[in-house]
Order: sequence, then C-alpha cells, then structure tokens
Amino acid sequence: GICSMATFGEDCCPYTCGLCSGLHIDCNKMPCSAGRQWPKATDGQVYINYEFQGVPANIVKIFKYAAKQWESKSCIRFTQSWTMPRILVSYTAGAGACTCLPVGFPGMGKETTMDVGCSNNMNDWGLITHELGHALGMNHIHKRPDVS
Repeated sequence: GICSMATFGEDCCPYTCGLCSGLHIDCNKMPCSAGRQWPKATDGQVYINYEFQGVPANIVKIFKYAAKQWESKSCIRFTQSWTMPRILVSYTAGAGACTCLPVGFPGMGKETTMDVGCSNNMNDWGLITHELGHALGMNHIHKRPDVS
C-alpha cells in the first residue's frame, strides 16, 4: 500500500493507512492503481506538495478541506509549496469537470496537474477528494484488472 511501500502495483486501498475508512471507497485487495505511488518518507509519512495557480479563494478553501479528509484517515500529509514534485492546482471557470494528470506520482522534479473547475461551493468537496485520489494513484473501480 501507499504507506507501507513506495512501489507500483501494491493495493490501491491500503488497509494499513485507512485510506478507505469513511471515504466511501470500495476497498479490494487488488492492484488497481493506475499510477506510481508517492514515495514514503523515513518517518512513515507520505508528504505531497501542492500549489495553486489562478484558483479563487473559495475553491482554495474547498481543496484544503478535501486534503484534510485524506490526512485525517491516512499517513498522507499535504503541504502548500512550489517545490517539485507537486500537484499544481488550477481552476477553469465553467468547465463543469475536474481532471488530474498523470494519475499517481509524476516522478522526481515533475508535477501532477489538477483542474478543479467542477467545484463551485463547499458542497463540492467530495469532487476534489475524488481528484486527490487520482493524484495519489487511484483509478476508477471499473478500470481494475479484475473487472470485466
């Protein structure tokens, strides 16, 4: 899992971190990760930098709330910083959709880009929580290798 190993192909819903607990994610001990996992620090935490580019203050607040949901149930810690690797969060007004590319760890010195244009108010925090799951390396359940 993301908190027990920093290699691709481990469980996408690691029970050791409790990533699934309370987040309505269907946990199945199958390698369903679409992307590489973010590296684990020697203290057992996974530190992920993020920064905003053109994101309205109300959407920044929603993003930070969604990040706290992950932090409260896992060993993942988000830090606002321009330092790479990072998640670069943008906002395309009126897009009606959110995106996150690549899924998972982008590699050292690189960034994951996330557009949170699907969010309009605090009720949309679940949408950003979902996109953060992609940034962590999780794919949609129908993309799992055991789903036909």
